[in-house]
Amino acid sequence: MPRWAAALKDVKPGCVVLNTHHLPEEIQREWESVVPDGWRYSFSYEPEILDTAGGLREGLRRIAGGGTVLVVNGDVIADPPLEALLHAHREHGALCTAWVNPSHPPKSVTWEKHHRVVSFQDHTSGRAVFCGVYLGEREILNFIPDTGPFPIIPALEAARAGHIVQVHVHESPDWCDIGSIERYWSLHTDESLRKRWTVGGSPKNHAGCLASGKNCAIERGAHLKNALLWDNVQIRNGASLENVIVTDNVTVTGKHQNQIITSHGIHPLLG
Repeated sequence: MPRWAAALKDVKPGCVVLNTHHLPEEIQREWESVVPDGWRYSFSYEPEILDTAGGLREGLRRIAGGGTVLVVNGDVIADPPLEALLHAHREHGALCTAWVNPSHPPKSVTWEKHHRVVSFQDHTSGRAVFCGVYLGEREILNFIPDTGPFPIIPALEAARAGHIVQVHVHESPDWCDIGSIERYWSLHTDESLRKRWTVGGSPKNHAGCLASGKNCAIERGAHLKNALLWDNVQIRNGASLENVIVTDNVTVTGKHQNQIITSHGIHPLLG
């Protein structure tokens, strides 16, 4: 969230809506700790996950008036080309302008001259990945059902028939999808990704800790190897952690390997 709050400063959003589902109170607290002064914002809680277009529909219902909307998938970290994206969108009067990146898989987007989209789902001849960052006009709601979950890609594919749906091609290594446990874990264990995104920092005298959040305490005698600690984590003397994620407000004792430890229980880390 701090990254996206910083990235959005230059575009001066009139209102920000954050879609929430799991741990909505924590998301609200985190956002309110980083949001710049004077910004208008609200939260759109989804008891049932509404997918990318359903979430957009409910978010737009919380924003009065018209105007172009910037949509950002919450499971992406990036340095997006927002000014260039906005210029391309306005220059061509598009319904939607999506940032695509030829530097990363999965490449599923194809386009013709003038950057008009041919397909978002061509996994054979795709030229770039859809980055989960795009600009849209409210007319996109015409292609989204009034209720229930719905993904954005079918809506954009349907809109191509009568509207300009285009791409802004920006090749950049500074994009990472962390929408799965595998990708989230690699962000902290892949040295090239760690350096690029300067993820976390090890507490003093605990080199085996990949990163730690606020108010973490690791007692003497604890053994850590590839441990990722969120906020308010206590690691007791004698505890042993290897390839482990510990989420907020958990005290750890005993031996743990290849696990995610939460306040609600323990789960396998991968697979």
